[in-house]
Amino acid sequence: MKNIPPDLENSFKTLLYQEYVSRQSRIEYQMWLRYYLDSCQKYSFDQLAPDSLAHFIDKSKNKNQTAQQQSPATQAIPLYYRLNAESAHTFQHSFASHLLQANYDIRIIQE
Repeated sequence: MKNIPPDLENSFKTLLYQEYVSRQSRIEYQMWLRYYLDSCQKYSFDQLAPDSLAHFIDKSKNKNQTAQQQSPATQAIPLYYRLNAESAHTFQHSFASHLLQANYDIRIIQE
């Protein structure tokens, strides 16, 4: 199993801390994120597509994992989606700021 890329791992840990996730749960969430990313790669699922979580949960059901065992995954992976959505949103604002600084017309940027 591959490790989570360091920048993603650090961002995810920061988000878990900001969300007041308990220390024990943070460890479980990071583990489930690793499993999820591995599964997406193995089965060619888009790791940023919410329907991939359903496929992942189905795969874990096939491995006889209970709903209680899957619960951390169903809480951790949406945080991962949110982290990526926030990163994309921040990128959009950053990119727009650079265009404004380069004297691009604001109406073009808004389109």
